[in-house]
Amino acid sequence: MESVCTFAAAAPELRARPQDPGRVVSWVAVAASLIGSFTLPQAALGASVPLPDAGKEAVTILALLDYQFEGCQQLSEGISTRWNRMAGTNEHQEQRIRDWILQSHTGEMASFRKAGDVADELLDQLQPKIRREAGASLRRMAEHSGRLCDLVAVPVAPFDSFQLEVLETVEKIEREVRELGRLVLSDDERKAEAIAPYLPGIQMAAVEAEGQYQDYLETEEPDEPEGPTLTQLMQHWHQEVYRPAVVPAKQALADYLRAQAERNRGVGSACRDLSRAVIPILKDSSQVFASAPDKKVVEPLRRAFVEMQALAVDCNAARVQQAQEHLVRTQGYLGEAAALLAPYGVKP
Repeated sequence: MESVCTFAAAAPELRARPQDPGRVVSWVAVAASLIGSFTLPQAALGASVPLPDAGKEAVTILALLDYQFEGCQQLSEGISTRWNRMAGTNEHQEQRIRDWILQSHTGEMASFRKAGDVADELLDQLQPKIRREAGASLRRMAEHSGRLCDLVAVPVAPFDSFQLEVLETVEKIEREVRELGRLVLSDDERKAEAIAPYLPGIQMAAVEAEGQYQDYLETEEPDEPEGPTLTQLMQHWHQEVYRPAVVPAKQALADYLRAQAERNRGVGSACRDLSRAVIPILKDSSQVFASAPDKKVVEPLRRAFVEMQALAVDCNAARVQQAQEHLVRTQGYLGEAAALLAPYGVKP
């Protein structure tokens, strides 16, 4: 069961206004492009979706659905806060909210959708191996979580109706979460371990979606620069957004490299610390990476941290050769980002 975002249905009547006031982005074109990213083919996760270990089927699917639910719920709260302060007609408010989602949260929506799609695929394959009661509850949670993400992807006015439907959907999901808490052994540590192998592919969905959106924007004529220079904007972004977000991950990577070089017992701990440091960065990727004023740096930076997370996964599993391959790719993407950032006097 694959939940389908409703961009396509809404597209013909909509126009989006990016932050540059001289540009007008067609929702028809952007929606047609992004709907593909919200339901990416298997390429993002390899030839096929890897199956969880025996006995971990239910907790893995639950972890993926939790990722989707928590992400879309957080976005729905952001929409409600923003929408509740707006003036103007319902049509005007609706359009501004949709523009904001498209401009600021395309990548996040793609990653949340991908997590749900992977959960659906695993559920289709593995439901016979899951207790009937737990399987039925997971299926209901998948349906409601997909619906929540549809509501967030294309909010429909008036605000009161949107908020009511979101609250009703969240209540249904939370009911299943409570039920699954009784049926599935699923503390936070188990869920984090279960979802780790899938995170690189989930985050690649965000990379692809944002890349398509940026490619479309680049087809528009550039506006005359106004206000601060690009260098000033990039330095501000680096100091206020990027650097504070990535310092823990960079320190964890340095600790891992040190432990690896010394061949001491701290390698395992360093791997776990690295994974814990990278996950929040990838989950908030639209803020950390996509907010960079120079969009050319977005993809190499994000890919570097996706590879860093994959490194941590393989390191935790004692797959030394694969971990080393991810390390090489991490360093390659960081080198590419460094070359792009150098003109602004900052480093990745």
